[in-house]
Amino acid sequence: MIRIGDDIMNKEEIIQNINNMFTNKEYMFDAYVLTKGEALLKKLILDEGNPTIDSGNFKKSIQNSIEELIIDKFTNENVDYSSAENIADNQKKFYIINQDSLYQPFSVVKETFEPIDRFKTQDIDKALGILFKYKRGDLCMWAYQHIYPTSIPSPKNKFWSIQKHNDIFIEMKEVIFPILKKIDILIIGDNIITSNISLMERSFKFQGFIKSKAEQSIQKIETLNLVSNIDKLTEYIGRSKLIYSKRMMRISSSKVLDKTSQELINSVESLPRWKGKFNIQDNKIVLSTYKEVESLIDLLDETYTRSDVTGHEYKTDVKKLAEPVA
Repeated sequence: MIRIGDDIMNKEEIIQNINNMFTNKEYMFDAYVLTKGEALLKKLILDEGNPTIDSGNFKKSIQNSIEELIIDKFTNENVDYSSAENIADNQKKFYIINQDSLYQPFSVVKETFEPIDRFKTQDIDKALGILFKYKRGDLCMWAYQHIYPTSIPSPKNKFWSIQKHNDIFIEMKEVIFPILKKIDILIIGDNIITSNISLMERSFKFQGFIKSKAEQSIQKIETLNLVSNIDKLTEYIGRSKLIYSKRMMRISSSKVLDKTSQELINSVESLPRWKGKFNIQDNKIVLSTYKEVESLIDLLDETYTRSDVTGHEYKTDVKKLAEPVA
C-alpha cells in the first residue's frame, strides 16, 4: 500500500492506491448518507437480492458502477493533478486538499461510527450527499456524490416525477432518492481529491482553508524578513473577493522562500525583470500598492520563466518541476 498519512499524495500514489483497491473484488463495500448541519453518517441499506440465484443484487450493481467510475475518472494518464495551493490557476485538473487540524470537512469518515443509524425516507430532506466506502485491509477509500435539492423529484421542488403505465404516464406518489453514476470527490486517507472547487466552497467551507493558507504564506514572508510593511499583505487578502487569498496561497510551497532575504534583494536589484519594480529601503521591500503586492507574489511564485533555447521569457501560471538532466 502506498502511504496515506498526513502528507499530500502525488498522482502516481493516488493511481497506485486505486489500483491496489481494485486489484480484485475481495474488498468491503458499503454506502452512507452524509447529513446536513452537524455532519453525521447514516447507513444506506441497498437491496442485495437473492444470493442463492445471484440476481437482483442492487448493492453489487452500485458497487461495480462506482468502482468503474473511480478507475475511469481518476487513473487516466492524461488527467493532471495539482496541490490545492494552485487553485488560482483555474485549470481543468484534480486538486489535492490535505485534511489537517485546521480543515477537516470529512473528519466524520475517520471517526468510529458503529453502531450507526439507518437512513430512512423521512431523512431525505437532511441528505447532503452519498459516501461510497471501499475498504481492503488498512486501505480505505470514499467516493462522494453530492445531492442537489432539485435532483430529488417532489411537489416541494415544483415538479413531479412520472412513470409509464400501459403507455399512460401517471404520477409517482413516493419520493425518489436518486443514486447517479457520478463522483464529485474522492477521499484517500487525509487527501481530498476533486476538480469541483465551487462545490467545496459552497458546501464544505473551503474559503476558510484558502484564507488559512494565504495567512501562512504571509507568515513565511514575514519570517523571511523581506518586506518592511507586512500589513500591506494582510490588507491585500482581507478584501471581499476570495481571488486575492487564492493568489497569495500560490506561494505557500514555493522554493523561492528557501532563499535568504539578501539573495532575493540581490535578484530584484540585478535581474531585468525585477530591477526598479520595488521600492527598496534598508534592504527590505516597501509595498505601497496592491499592484506591487501582486508583483511580489509573481516574484515568489516564479511566475516568469526563461527558455534556455530562445532566451525568451514566459509568464506561466502552471508549473511542473522538470526532471534534472542526466
